[in-house]
Amino acid sequence: MLRTLLLFAIITALGSLSLKAQSDDGWFSDRLFVCHLVNGNGSALQIHSARYYNIDNRFSTGLGYGFIFDDGINFTLTSESRVYIKRGDKIRLPFLVSGGYIFGYGMATISPRIGIETGRRARFRFAADAGCWILGDVCALAVGAGVVF
Repeated sequence: MLRTLLLFAIITALGSLSLKAQSDDGWFSDRLFVCHLVNGNGSALQIHSARYYNIDNRFSTGLGYGFIFDDGINFTLTSESRVYIKRGDKIRLPFLVSGGYIFGYGMATISPRIGIETGRRARFRFAADAGCWILGDVCALAVGAGVVF
């Protein structure tokens, strides 16, 4: 009986220890971005938030949502993937792809981008990226900046 209680106490103590995360950044990371979309017909402003599940130090996947402000307010829901091309202490170079649906336009969208992130400052990183935003047959230049935390 004493051995059983001792074994139970050891298993409980080991189970309560925090596990090492799969990534140096932890299990999840968030990205809050403001993006300016420009094409030949005009421009729009996008505010976007994404929550990534860090599979390892190089690859993350997750879901995002946001709003596009042009003639009205349009809601977006996207699936996100991020691969770090270069991952250092001071600078990171991610390749980002998001694809999803814009409810105001009633159309699917895809957006490949290349970015740059600074090293960790307190609990967040500064980030910027550029790429294209494809909506149907319209391709717009997308340039944005934000934080990763």
